[in-house]
Amino acid sequence: MLLVNDNIYGLSSLDLCLDDVIHQNALVAVRESTVRAFYYKDDGILHWKDIAGSTIFASCGTKKTGVVSGGYVYFFPDKFYVNLMDLTDLGKLENTATLQTGAVTSEAGNGYYEVILEPCDIDGNPAEGETSFVRLIRKRYTLLGGSKGDYEGNMAYAGGFSDIDTVTISGFTDKKWNGDYTLHKVDPLNQFIVLSGSGNVTQANGISVKIARLVPEMDYVIAAGNRLWGCRYGVDKYGKPINEIYASALGDPKNWSRFMGVSTDSWRASVGACGVFTGAVCYDGKPIFFKEDTIIKIYGDYPGEFTMTEHALRGIENGSAKSAVVVNDVLYYKSANGVVKYDGGIPVNIDMALGNTRWKNAVAGGVDNRYFISMEDSAGRRSLLTYDTVKKIWCREDDIPVMEFCRCGKELYMLCEGAEKNEVYTACGSYNGLDLTNPGGAEDVISWYCETAELEYDTLDHAYITMLQIRLEIPFGSRVQIDVEYDSDGIWRRQQVISGKKKSVVQIPLRPRRCDHFRIRISGTGDAAICSIAKVTENCSGKGWHA
Repeated sequence: MLLVNDNIYGLSSLDLCLDDVIHQNALVAVRESTVRAFYYKDDGILHWKDIAGSTIFASCGTKKTGVVSGGYVYFFPDKFYVNLMDLTDLGKLENTATLQTGAVTSEAGNGYYEVILEPCDIDGNPAEGETSFVRLIRKRYTLLGGSKGDYEGNMAYAGGFSDIDTVTISGFTDKKWNGDYTLHKVDPLNQFIVLSGSGNVTQANGISVKIARLVPEMDYVIAAGNRLWGCRYGVDKYGKPINEIYASALGDPKNWSRFMGVSTDSWRASVGACGVFTGAVCYDGKPIFFKEDTIIKIYGDYPGEFTMTEHALRGIENGSAKSAVVVNDVLYYKSANGVVKYDGGIPVNIDMALGNTRWKNAVAGGVDNRYFISMEDSAGRRSLLTYDTVKKIWCREDDIPVMEFCRCGKELYMLCEGAEKNEVYTACGSYNGLDLTNPGGAEDVISWYCETAELEYDTLDHAYITMLQIRLEIPFGSRVQIDVEYDSDGIWRRQQVISGKKKSVVQIPLRPRRCDHFRIRISGTGDAAICSIAKVTENCSGKGWHA
């Protein structure tokens, strides 16, 4: 089922305010050229709206991560945001202004520019003598023969900044003015910003001054406690090693370097455990970061209280960051040693039934007590499996190459790799969620099978199995077949074929031949339920029943 004609690189589930109506669980697709939201109105008709265009993207056609916090969605690595309640409020988290000086000739017009720092009060009003604040202004003059002419006014540059933004200033020939500053005042009308400092400086002609509000490069980004959190392992632009966790200012993901000594500050800390980060989640209200052999938890409610703890436990496997999903209040993910569940203590494996296959590159989703996970084996073949977290049963569903899952209400969507374009399918086929195909269509009848582990024919006390009683519930129209394999010879021998009748519950006797061990395969088409399997054993003292 192809979602749109354009290629898709990510899915999200968001609540959008469109036409003064909040639409819950809208399916948002990150496409090559736009971010498009699909939703239903009261008329029952599927609608769509582009909530951001290609002018916002730093690079279209790449994988993007959407992180929802408050009424906004933040997309990485492009570092742009969209207000979900007012789709006209969108823009970049970062902002940079380059202030040229001296004679400038450009298509926008010729002029002579000066960048100056002059004394002022905290509100930006000019002041005489020594003060604790300066305002940075870029003045424009007419250009006369390459020299300074008449004053024309202040040039715009401050519109992309806000009060108490933290910025990095570079380029001043007087190097004491280069560094990080918190903006005390931003005046977009008169075009100046107010900084802490004392002096009266005119920048040298021909040397530009750069003002930048930057967001760190991060491997993974999550939302927790009205902040965005991220992590980074590698080297910075200066070649310095980085192994850090970051938190944005409270309610302000534009600022990651604000350190004013208040509870709304940004926060960052270096991590001691070596190795790349492999994933991040918000679990039980706390940000948790993973390496393959380390789980890193952050405790506390504000920067002065934040505490980072590192635990030498099985983390998320490298390449399986998207396998971390919370189902029924428990976190499930793919570790290097298999699929595990994690409730805040010790990770516990749940994949014994999957055998000895080595899986990797897992992505997962969860809905209706079920954990869906798509993994790749050593030969590069992908399999879609489900784990029922209540019944503790694994099932193999398909070999469809799933790239990403997205839950919308009671439906789970799968973004799958296609031959020409990526495609979107529903995992449950319930049509209770947002259906982008023809609503109400019936699911095709599928074939299924299940197998037992190896069953020993006799026991240490020389009791042997004389009969198995298999109790099945088979509705009308369904069909079930029972086969047996002896001594792992690879040959499945048909024992029974049963079609559903008016009496849906049947009891099938099965008498295995003498062997060392055997397996049972029950297969069929349509709905069926295995109610119980009981065995009858016999030895010198008589018969016995075992369920």
